[in-house]
Amino acid sequence: MIVFNCQSNRSTALCKEIGGDALTYRHGKINRIDLEVSSVGLRKKEKFYFGSIPYSGGGEAHIPFFNGGYTYFLYDKTVQGGRWSGIFFWNSNTVMAGK
Repeated sequence: MIVFNCQSNRSTALCKEIGGDALTYRHGKINRIDLEVSSVGLRKKEKFYFGSIPYSGGGEAHIPFFNGGYTYFLYDKTVQGGRWSGIFFWNSNTVMAGK
């Protein structure tokens, strides 16, 4: 089951296994996964964290997680007039990429 998904030149998805609790983040192309991070063997909250912020006329959901010295931040934001989703990641407070 897809929990989060966004598209650019690569696909980014956070999925929950059917009948289980594990979450798995995948980033890459259909025929090549560049990064896979999973909570298999862990409690979900030991790897992925969920947060939300209500806005007037919308809100934001975000899921940060940590891997290999990087912080990843998945987000989905809806406000009057638009909706955005994407991912940012950084190392030592320097943003490496974002969408």
